[in-house]
Amino acid sequence: MILNATMTKYIKYAVIIIFSILLIGLIVNYFKTREDIAQIRKQAQQQVETAKKNYQQQLSIYNSQIQQYQQEIEQSQQQLDYYRRMYNSLQNKKESIVAPKTNTELRKRFEALGYTPLGN
Repeated sequence: MILNATMTKYIKYAVIIIFSILLIGLIVNYFKTREDIAQIRKQAQQQVETAKKNYQQQLSIYNSQIQQYQQEIEQSQQQLDYYRRMYNSLQNKKESIVAPKTNTELRKRFEALGYTPLGN
């Protein structure tokens, strides 16, 4: 029985020591993971800032490209309007041309173009 009483005493001490070691390990691990979490948050924040910076740069590049394309569209529209006016003007001139009715009118038109009649 004496052996049994001392053994239970040692077992109690062993359990207390093991429990204390586990508790100390858990406390150390808790503070270590808190530091790791803080480090992870810091790195995540840095990545977010980098992503924002890159996004702003890309956005400014896209905006300048959009402005350039809008200017090109405006210039193309002006050219298109010019060519439409020219086409309409030429179309009106073409429609206003009437075939000559007399020989004298035909000769006058040739002379206006710089051709001299041979029969004169």
